[in-house]
Amino acid sequence: MPRPRPAFEVHVAARGFTLVELLIVVIILAIIAGVAIPRVNNERTEATVSSLMANVNLVGMTVEYHKHRSNDGDWPEVVDTAWFSSQRYPYHPDRPDAVPKVQNVDTPGETHPASKVLSVASAGAYWYNAANGQFRSRVRDMGDASVTLEMYNRVNQSSLTSLTATKAPPLAAVESALSGAELLGR
Repeated sequence: MPRPRPAFEVHVAARGFTLVELLIVVIILAIIAGVAIPRVNNERTEATVSSLMANVNLVGMTVEYHKHRSNDGDWPEVVDTAWFSSQRYPYHPDRPDAVPKVQNVDTPGETHPASKVLSVASAGAYWYNAANGQFRSRVRDMGDASVTLEMYNRVNQSSLTSLTATKAPPLAAVESALSGAELLGR
């Protein structure tokens, strides 16, 4: 005998997510991404600075070593890849493929390259002056000249006050700038 049908039927349909629930999940993911992405960019910049500082120090010490090994005590004319175990120049994380690795110059008095920002038109990702043994790294454009200068100074452990300067400022000027920054609370 057939079973009697109830007066009302309950239809249980497969339940999915509503549009509001999906929208809430998307908003939460956007907030998380908004917090995480700046940290990732900052970590990348810090890793680049650390890597380039190590490279500048390594090559600087190697140049100094080869100066003392030479018979005449002069700075080496070029930075030679044979000095490194990999037989290559140290890796520059921001170097475009079209840019040579090192620009070799022999300009007495210059301790920094005229162009400190790395671009496709750069003569080299690194800069070496055989007149005084100075080895510097160019840096990528950070979008703001003062931020780019700060990165350049950190990488090269210098205290330039301008991206166009080719000589380090006298010590008195550096001390004056530092005391002014301390007064401002920096």
